Amino acid sequence: MKKERYYLSLDLGTQGTKAAIINQRGTVLQSQFTANCFFESESGEISISGENLRKGVRDATVELLKKTEVSSKEIQAVSVVGMMAGIIGIDQDWEAVTPYDTGLDKRCETAILEMQTMGESEVIRLSGCPIIVAQGAKMYWWKTRRPAEFAKVKKFVPVSTYICGCMAGLKAEEAYIDYTQIHLTCFADIEHEQWSDELLDIFDFPKEKLPRIVAPFDIIGHVNKEWAEGTGLEEGTPILAGCGDTAASSLGAGLVRENMILDVAGTASVVSACVKEYKPDTEKRILIYPKSVIPGLWTPFGFVLGGEMLSWYYKQVGGDKEYTFEELAREAEQADSRDLFFLPYFAGRICPSNPSFSGHWEGLKFFHGKAHLFKSIMESISYEYRLYLERIKELFPSMEMKEMITSAGGARSESFIRIKADVLQMPVISLQQKDTSHIAAALIAGYGLHHLDDIAKAAAAICEELQTGSIKPDKEKAAYYDGQYEKYLQIVDYMTELHKNIKL
Repeated sequence: MKKERYYLSLDLGTQGTKAAIINQRGTVLQSQFTANCFFESESGEISISGENLRKGVRDATVELLKKTEVSSKEIQAVSVVGMMAGIIGIDQDWEAVTPYDTGLDKRCETAILEMQTMGESEVIRLSGCPIIVAQGAKMYWWKTRRPAEFAKVKKFVPVSTYICGCMAGLKAEEAYIDYTQIHLTCFADIEHEQWSDELLDIFDFPKEKLPRIVAPFDIIGHVNKEWAEGTGLEEGTPILAGCGDTAASSLGAGLVRENMILDVAGTASVVSACVKEYKPDTEKRILIYPKSVIPGLWTPFGFVLGGEMLSWYYKQVGGDKEYTFEELAREAEQADSRDLFFLPYFAGRICPSNPSFSGHWEGLKFFHGKAHLFKSIMESISYEYRLYLERIKELFPSMEMKEMITSAGGARSESFIRIKADVLQMPVISLQQKDTSHIAAALIAGYGLHHLDDIAKAAAAICEELQTGSIKPDKEKAAYYDGQYEKYLQIVDYMTELHKNIKL
């Protein structure tokens, strides 16, 4: 009988750090959460200091090790998953020169508009991603708007790299970024996993401030003495590079074979496919086109802050006190929201990128109540999904979109799933597992330490066991949504033209 192997998984998310002891199948044996401590200002800054990032991870690790029965000596490796949109600048000694500029911070929107005129087509062609509120635009913003701080930065790194470097005691020349995140930098030749001199020249960005590119399952260092003494981990424990949270969600939900469709129904609602070819969306600029953790695979996707929109509205109507989410969703499912449309762009439109966009309701009447409005939000997310999938189908006409797997929080709402099935006109299969990032962390650690021979096969086997029932589309409702979807696109097109004239 094989001895059980254990890993420490650190999921560095927008809300905070989720630390977990996991086995090699990604089962969470014990977990601990610490909330992020944000700094917010009237200027629009939403950031986290390097000190608070480190403290949150340390505190989560300490409390986790206190209550788990797994000894720190039994932990084979540390595997990290991190939010992808933000960036932090470090000096030679890995001290934070800038705060962690989060994905919630929209100050770089003016930089996005500048960069789009300078060379967005080239960015999409080489990096696979439109210029959005993410690493590339943020680095350019620091260069052009905060030149004094920019000059002090030795390397810009994502949050997963920053924390791993703190654990391992790395120096700036050892800084790295894993290949699942480089599409967001605006400076990468993603096919060849290298920095693009062409893109760096376009934006006059110094190559020396960018880290080396590695694979998620590369060992980048080991827990040093200081971090071991501060957390209870064993000194010398291997640290894997890890990956971005979207890539982790895809891997952890089993998106490892061609023609698969996955809905990650979280704070960011992401629908993606799995393909073997690189076909960046240079024409319509709708899709984001990253590399999968699995070598040789790509996971083009589109996303909207769907979960964020639903959570916002849920709080406005007294959620948790008067209604559970599913109670409100069930009530909404029965409401007739005909000709009521919601545009879910509170933080600007992301796919395609239009940072000046804002949210709207169109068609509001006096008889509309909380259920109608909630349903219109769920429908808008489904319409966005349909737009993304139609674009993927245009790029890959032979792709067979037979069904969609759904994971994360939204996978627990049958009412929401039913609307998606009707709008998308395909069966939707629930994956009853909220810890897909921890599954991915286990798979990456297992593969990096040679505990697994085939990471894709292992991911598929785990996720097939977690699939539950399938909800099939209703033909009558599907026909109704055909018409509603066309109206939605017309409204979006009209509002797009309107927002072109709005100055930030």
